[in-house]
Amino acid sequence: MDDVEAAEAAVRAYRELSNGDAGGSAELTYWLRELAARRWERGEAERAVEALTESVAGYRVHASRDPGMLPVLASALTDLAYMRYRSDHDAAQAAEEAVTVYAELGEPYRLALALALNNLSNCSTGAAALATQRRAADVVRPLAPEHPSQAAMVLRNLAICLREAGQEQEADAVDAEARALG
Repeated sequence: MDDVEAAEAAVRAYRELSNGDAGGSAELTYWLRELAARRWERGEAERAVEALTESVAGYRVHASRDPGMLPVLASALTDLAYMRYRSDHDAAQAAEEAVTVYAELGEPYRLALALALNNLSNCSTGAAALATQRRAADVVRPLAPEHPSQAAMVLRNLAICLREAGQEQEADAVDAEARALG
């Protein structure tokens, strides 16, 4: 039995055990996310998105019952946005929801918020992409001393957005800021 088959077997078993509970059990939700990751690694993008979409629905139910699950929901939404973006699905909705959840979670999740905003910017174009990337940079700059590589990535992406908008001088300054971080 390979990794995908093992995850599929776990999903079947936990689906049977969930007895129709809305959102399924936490274990079912977890194994759906695992199945999505394993299918993604195998190159089965469509099936991975299906499994992760079901997992996100379960995490939404669990987070409504237990706010401690909100970080897991936001993380799963970020994964879903990435998979949808990479497999030509509508990623913006999942990315926007991840941003909303991380913003509500507050200070301990500032880095995750910045990265989710970066992801949302990648799902956007033009002025919307630039505005979102500026917001990501504003969130990540105070975190740069503790997270220089992530801050540099967000700033590099801002420089790209600025160049696409024809704002070369600001792009050069932001690029220099990113290079200074490493």
